Amino acid sequence: ADTCDELTDTCGHVFGGPEVCNGIDDDCDGLTDCDDPDMVCTAYCRDADSDQYGDPLDNTLACEPPPGYVDECTDCNDSNPLVNPGTIEDCGNSIDDDCDTLADCDDPDCDPDCGPSPCPPFDLSLARGYNPVGPAVDLGPTKAEDVCADISATGGSVDRVIRYNTSTGMYETHICGLPFNNFDVYSGKGYFIRSSASGQWAQQGCDIPSPLEICLLVGYNSISLPRWVEDMNAEDLCAFINSTGGDVDRVIRYNTATGMYETHICGLPFNNFMINPGVAYFVRSRSAHCFSVMKPVVISNLTHSSATNSWVSDTPATGQIEYGASIALGNIVDDVRGTSTVDDAHYVVLSDLSASAMYYFDVITGEVTDNNGGAHFSFMTGTDLGLPGFDLAYGRVFLSDALTVADGTIVYVRIADGDGLGSTGGSSLLSDLVEASGYWVVELGTARIPDSSSYFMYSPEGGDDLVINADGAADGKASQTVDTSNDAPSPDMSLNP
Repeated sequence: ADTCDELTDTCGHVFGGPEVCNGIDDDCDGLTDCDDPDMVCTAYCRDADSDQYGDPLDNTLACEPPPGYVDECTDCNDSNPLVNPGTIEDCGNSIDDDCDTLADCDDPDCDPDCGPSPCPPFDLSLARGYNPVGPAVDLGPTKAEDVCADISATGGSVDRVIRYNTSTGMYETHICGLPFNNFDVYSGKGYFIRSSASGQWAQQGCDIPSPLEICLLVGYNSISLPRWVEDMNAEDLCAFINSTGGDVDRVIRYNTATGMYETHICGLPFNNFMINPGVAYFVRSRSAHCFSVMKPVVISNLTHSSATNSWVSDTPATGQIEYGASIALGNIVDDVRGTSTVDDAHYVVLSDLSASAMYYFDVITGEVTDNNGGAHFSFMTGTDLGLPGFDLAYGRVFLSDALTVADGTIVYVRIADGDGLGSTGGSSLLSDLVEASGYWVVELGTARIPDSSSYFMYSPEGGDDLVINADGAADGKASQTVDTSNDAPSPDMSLNP
């Protein structure tokens, strides 16, 4: 037989024979062990932090693992023994602990709601005694006991959450820690919190969706307004509610320090106190009436891939939105009527968005940028629900003379359940900009439930309501509610300056 060294004839290995890991060229091809392509070797990686996972960039082929090397080459940080694919993701340390390229709450192993709210909290100061309060931000589904727990979690001392029942004229009390009277806490409603010491309620949540509808019964109604309501006093509140068709004659606040009520009589100059977000006030109404409070920037027509931003300004100016999927923003979109459009009503459509994604934006009116106090405004797109149904609603809007078309007016439309069939409550907000013809048009089939997780189911042939609000800025406002059987066309509307 041919040997590797015929002179000494000591190796005894045959050309083409099997190569084994022994430090010898067994098959006499000039290559030894793992240098020989016939040899099947293992890639071992250096495990510098001794967590049994090695650095894939620091590897060697060998028959057996050299000292300090392992065959698991998936460590993404070989200097930290607590970071490797065998570690459970820590959802609050800004580190990709389990080496799946996703950190904290972006990791599907974490609760999607585990991270801090993308919106700043609203801190509401509490004094010893009875504090008139209400939600200033969107708290989501919240009960009285949740309020107790939230305040206690930040060191507060609260033992009662109380609401006023306008229908009965009586207070209803939930005692913290006990199961009875654990009522729901709603945006737009006012409550009392009894605290045994000074503290605060750090309300966690993003902005309450706009417009916020508040309904009054005959009598005393406890209401509260959202964070985005600014520069309003008691007389402003009277005038605003009455301008929408309401009939209120008193706005009343409770002074925790004195334990007394202070009353502003609508139309008179005394006790014209400021209306603060997150504080409860009593409004005395002489008729049952619902009114809508609109955010300075309104989000409407929200789908999985688009959203409309609209607002009004004190004086005519250009309007733009700068937005992005992070607080860096970076994308600027003009009013739908063009870059040079100067108006006091502004309408911007954002498109080609990603589904189920958070977007941040600033509002640019002329040379002034509103970044929501540094927090930026925000919205989240909905899921992709497939093609919507077809059902047009349309109508016309005129100026106060009922003759001149009010082109450029923003019309907001919401479907409200009226027959108890289909979806409950109200739909997401739809909108359109009145054209030169005087007409507005919305596709009701695109309306979703408020959290955008499904289309809003309603009765197109009648039984449900369309709540229609027209905002012409300096030209005035108008509102009406029509049955879904009478929405194409809806009755003409005239703005009230």
